[in-house]
Amino acid sequence: MSTSDRSTSPGELIGWLLRRQKAWVALGITTGIVWMASYAVSPIVVGAAVDDLIDEPTATRAGWWAAVVVVVYAIGALAGAVRHRAAVGLYVNSRWMVEQRISDRMLDRRGGVDRPAGEVLSVSIGDASKTGTIADLTNRGSGAVVTLVVVAVWLLATSVTLGLLVLVSVPLAAIVVIPFMRSYDRRSTEERRQLAEASAVAADGVTGLRVVQGLGGAREIRRWFREESEGMRHAALSLVRLESVLFSTMSLLPNLTLVPILWVGGTQAIDGDISPGTLITVVGLAQFLSTPIFTLGEVAQVLTAGRASARRAATVIDAPTRVDDADSTAPPVIGRSLELAGVTTERLHGIDFRAADDEFVGIVCAQDGDAEAVVDLLARRVDPTSGVIRVGGVDLRRVPLTQLPQLIVVADTERPWLRAGTLMDNLETAHAELDPETATAALRTAAAEDILHRRDPLAAPIGERGLRLSGGQRQRVALARSLVAEPRVRVVVEPTSALDAATEQRLVERLVDHRDGTTVVITTSPALLAACDRVTYVRDGRIVATGEHRVLEVDDETYRRLMRGGAE
Repeated sequence: MSTSDRSTSPGELIGWLLRRQKAWVALGITTGIVWMASYAVSPIVVGAAVDDLIDEPTATRAGWWAAVVVVVYAIGALAGAVRHRAAVGLYVNSRWMVEQRISDRMLDRRGGVDRPAGEVLSVSIGDASKTGTIADLTNRGSGAVVTLVVVAVWLLATSVTLGLLVLVSVPLAAIVVIPFMRSYDRRSTEERRQLAEASAVAADGVTGLRVVQGLGGAREIRRWFREESEGMRHAALSLVRLESVLFSTMSLLPNLTLVPILWVGGTQAIDGDISPGTLITVVGLAQFLSTPIFTLGEVAQVLTAGRASARRAATVIDAPTRVDDADSTAPPVIGRSLELAGVTTERLHGIDFRAADDEFVGIVCAQDGDAEAVVDLLARRVDPTSGVIRVGGVDLRRVPLTQLPQLIVVADTERPWLRAGTLMDNLETAHAELDPETATAALRTAAAEDILHRRDPLAAPIGERGLRLSGGQRQRVALARSLVAEPRVRVVVEPTSALDAATEQRLVERLVDHRDGTTVVITTSPALLAACDRVTYVRDGRIVATGEHRVLEVDDETYRRLMRGGAE
């Protein structure tokens, strides 16, 4: 098993986001410091103005000090506007980059991300958003730290006692919050996990809603979702209860730190140790201190929640891959043959199979698990533990994954996936420069005349997951998509399972006549197997027979029973 080529622990993912946005981070930190420092400087300027005007109370000096205060506030307002722009940019870009990395990992042909769609959607949207918020708070956090230092230095220079009070009370306030943050981290992680599981259930339920309602199983789906959402609700309420305590504590702590500062400062002013202006400054700074303290608490909270989300995103991004990619250039491929030589996996044992150029051959698997194992191998979702798979004489492991569809395409038409859009949109996913004539020809080969009889059929929307089409129509569109791909080897999984007998026979005849490459059908359809040049029968992970369909029906009792719908 391979591993991802980038380590993405929560801290490393956050660090990667910040490194990729150095300019935005630098701008945000700079303007964040200026923005918050302007609020810290304001009471200092006002205190200096009061002392100066007490000594020389003239209108000119009052006007000069008023202008200074206006300039300080103007600088703060300008810096705040730029800081906000940088914060939004950091948040949006960070969220987008996390979503991109998750999308890239999900689309990585090396595979390995085996998670429900709803859970991945929750991680991609919710957790990416919370992770992006961390980058947003770098500027305010930096401003809070710097201004606290500036205020502490000023207070130490003015009064050692006042300065020490600030330097002691602020760390004490942070220490009180730490246990809450650790608990918040655990509960936030659990809440995100429960949300992902509930989202997965909701996505599955909505996807199959029509089927479930037709079966009368809507009540069971509601019960299923209710159980999952109940766990999410309890986790969310637990998190909210902790948040209420956390927010109350964070609101109370700044006010508690004000008490000793105001007490000592007021006493020193009465004793004449500090001037009236200095007392005003101390009072203003004491009131201001709640802003950076609360900001640091918010930063800690967001960082905690963000790390929990980054941890979940990292588990997707850094999921171990199942196969390794090859070099950028594939070796020359000669012919259209498919060969499995001594292939062994956890499920299959010593499979030897060969389809010559342009043959139409079938594979019958007595157990569904064997069929899935064969499909996974041919699609190269997994590699054999021993043995080799070749197309045109070339080991598939030597072919870059991006070039693999040119050699072999596996179409799981039994469970077709169609995107929302038109028929042409879906066919173009296999052939980007597809022309309408080729598309129409592929649909005819797939016996999809009933779709082509519609008005402007290629441009007609088919709905989400092709829900405007019947099951058999979706199956044939998926088959047509594999036809327009024009690979050397085409593997089709149960292409007729949703078709009536007449349509199935028509499709079989056209597939046999098509012969634009080697075709392997994995099926238990007697009509399809009767048209095959040769059939390979797999039971219990081993090839037990090879020959024509009619001969196998006579010679092998288990094969005959399988064809007649009996249990293996």
